[in-house]
Amino acid sequence: MRGRWVGGLVWLSGMACGMWPSGGPLQEPPPSGVVMTYSVGLDEVVEDRCERAASELRSAYPDLEASCDGPVLHVGAQPDPVLPGFRGTVEGWGYRPLAAGTDLSGAWVLTDEADLQLREKSFEQVLEVVRERAAERSWIEPLGHTDIAVYLSPGSRESVGALLGLRGVLGMYEVDEALSKAWPSELDLGSDRIMRPASEGPLVLVRVPMVRGEQVASAEVRLEEFSERPQVWIELDEAGKRGLAEGTARIVGSRLAIVVDGTVVMAPKVLEPITGGRAVIDLGVDQDAVEADNLAAALRSGAFSSPLQLESVETYGP
Repeated sequence: MRGRWVGGLVWLSGMACGMWPSGGPLQEPPPSGVVMTYSVGLDEVVEDRCERAASELRSAYPDLEASCDGPVLHVGAQPDPVLPGFRGTVEGWGYRPLAAGTDLSGAWVLTDEADLQLREKSFEQVLEVVRERAAERSWIEPLGHTDIAVYLSPGSRESVGALLGLRGVLGMYEVDEALSKAWPSELDLGSDRIMRPASEGPLVLVRVPMVRGEQVASAEVRLEEFSERPQVWIELDEAGKRGLAEGTARIVGSRLAIVVDGTVVMAPKVLEPITGGRAVIDLGVDQDAVEADNLAAALRSGAFSSPLQLESVETYGP
């Protein structure tokens, strides 16, 4: 994917997307058609909760080691007396010591109540986003609290399936230039760095993003003035604008990685602080308006808090 800074905007190019369906919402399942059954990966939202808790602990207590092994939060030994407010902070995230009677260092896991609430909330959020993205030509039915069935006419399968295939997780990150240049040598990333794939090879990023997808206030499709190629214009909310401005001010001369669904789609060098809070995604010369509509719709609806996995596609009816 290609990208560049132009006039203080972030330009991305070359993303492949699916199509966005049109037409009115269905009031009942079609008499015959296709049913696509998805499972919701709720374990991932539990692991994401752990990563966020660890990040907050490292920020609050810079000398404290905090990391995750799946859903388990590991906290390094603390000085005596116990760090002020530590128990309240970690319990505020819904964690309890893994072993009863343990001291405040060691392994922590979510309480049963917190785990259940987190999974239920995530499933409802995913269901709502599925409805917002796909209700135009689909009948959507939750199956318990882990699966979702999407009923649609055969002609809508490709368009709806492509849109639901986009999780839509957007983030803007500082690139760690030194560690990225050291790849592919063996790297110790520590707890505050992550590695993500990119077209020129993996990049090492500062774990905490400057901007998250939930800070996208609006996304719309416009045509590029000269080529008339469709582009997705993004406007950030106030928190996103502030995060982008402050973050890019710190890294002038270095690169900013734009990550969508776990992949670096571009990493341009920051020439000056970006204060406008706007980004433009150019889908390239081989893409058309439906591709841009699809991506804009995914950004407007928000990302799935847990990933969707297509489990089966079946035809039904006469």
